[in-house]
Amino acid sequence: MEVFEASHWDAAPPLAPSYNVAPSQVAAVLRQENESQVLHPMHWGLIPRWAKSRSVGYKMINARIETLTTKPAYRSLVQRKRCVAVAQGYYEWQKSPAGKTPFFITSERAPLLCFAALWDRWQHGENAVSSFTIITRPPAPKLAQIHNRMPALLTPQQHKRWLSPAEPPELLLAELAQSASDDLQFYPVSNFVNRPANNGPRCVEPAHQEPSLFDLH
Repeated sequence: MEVFEASHWDAAPPLAPSYNVAPSQVAAVLRQENESQVLHPMHWGLIPRWAKSRSVGYKMINARIETLTTKPAYRSLVQRKRCVAVAQGYYEWQKSPAGKTPFFITSERAPLLCFAALWDRWQHGENAVSSFTIITRPPAPKLAQIHNRMPALLTPQQHKRWLSPAEPPELLLAELAQSASDDLQFYPVSNFVNRPANNGPRCVEPAHQEPSLFDLH
């Protein structure tokens, strides 16, 4: 709330800190409401309002920027339901003949990363769920060695425009497709992070500090 000057946290109790937020879990998401920015707890994995079941969220964790304006599930959301997922960083797995190596990717300067995202509210009877999907794009050159996709990250200036309903989505998407953050840093972490049930500072500790680096999990 301090970083984004949010007006309030739309939940009680507060969201517990997590070092290993996985799809289908709840994360902090920033939305524009009237003239204020509000933090909401949201389910990671988009459940469109027209979905017959909330299980569709497992298939809609990410949304490719190249098809946002053509896929019916995202087309209307780009116009009126843009949001920003916030976190200190994210994990990506690099494939090699020896297996997959997890990396933690974060900013060299900013306290939090801003992920361009879309949200919707699904309701079935008395059950209602607000959920989101993170937009992805081709990787920045320095990240291409790790993976062929990355989240679409917003600068501090871009995140306010992304939330503003007055901003034309075509212009915003063009900017996201062309720009990539140049202040990212990354390092390998241990396989401890591979299990969503594992949590705590150990998740983000550099792998060379982990005596159990070569343990099987």
